Amino acid sequence: AAFDSNPDTYWSPDSLNSGQWIEVGLSKPTKVRSLTLQSPAGTGARALSVLVSAGSNKLNAKLSSKGPTTIELDGSAVAAVRIEIPEVSSAPDTGSFGFSEISIDGVDMSRPIIAAPASIPSREATPTTKT
Repeated sequence: AAFDSNPDTYWSPDSLNSGQWIEVGLSKPTKVRSLTLQSPAGTGARALSVLVSAGSNKLNAKLSSKGPTTIELDGSAVAAVRIEIPEVSSAPDTGSFGFSEISIDGVDMSRPIIAAPASIPSREATPTTKT
């Protein structure tokens, strides 16, 4: 949703609480100079700011209410980029919040994204004995 170049779809966390996050794992360490975030239009509640973690970079940034927000990083090679939402607006028409587009400079986001299941069933270990 946030990686499909379609502004009508978006990633939204399960909860309207602040502290929700999305992380993009990269297939190999990649130099990341910037990322751009776009909030979905007309969804009620809105992320007001983000905390971006990428390697040793940890940046707080306010999000634009009128268009995309580009956040500059130091260009270090990182294995993942995490975007946390520490601050959410309250709106009379409270709905989902999240990002309709996330783009990371130098990263091709066109390949399919596979979401992890909400819960992974546990497996009991089977004891073995040596004879």
